[in-house]
Amino acid sequence: MKYMRVSSPNDKLEAFFKHHSDLHKIHVHCFRHTHASLLFESGATLKDVQTRLGDSDIKTAMDIYMHIAK
Repeated sequence: MKYMRVSSPNDKLEAFFKHHSDLHKIHVHCFRHTHASLLFESGATLKDVQTRLGDSDIKTAMDIYMHIAK
């Protein structure tokens, strides 16, 4: 099995944005925050978001994403 480097998705996005400089540049981690935001917006609980994003501790999810839920 061939594994992808952790930075590969961001490298691909960098290459994309070189050709689309008119777009706002984002990184892969931003998709995680967007996903959390959309989950909260659709009525998901903090526990749902924690489970979906794979955070091992609900405190981690709370510290990072509670500002979205407000």
